[in-house]
Amino acid sequence: MTAVALARRVNVTPPAISQWEHRLRTPKSSGPQAVADALGVGLDILKGDVTSEEPERPPQPSSEPSLEQLIRAIEVKASASR
Repeated sequence: MTAVALARRVNVTPPAISQWEHRLRTPKSSGPQAVADALGVGLDILKGDVTSEEPERPPQPSSEPSLEQLIRAIEVKASASR
């Protein structure tokens, strides 16, 4: 991901990202979590506190419909065909 894309995702300017990278400035309190979320990693990974090579990623919402949604769709389709 480019610095420009990351800046857009965390709602800061690209120069701010550059200043963070070069340790010229530190992000505001919400900045590190926003960056971690944008990159799909935990704060521990950003801080370098983890020795594991595999970052722990937050669970992603399922794109598959739930059982209730499937049942409703079947019921709607069945009633429409009557």
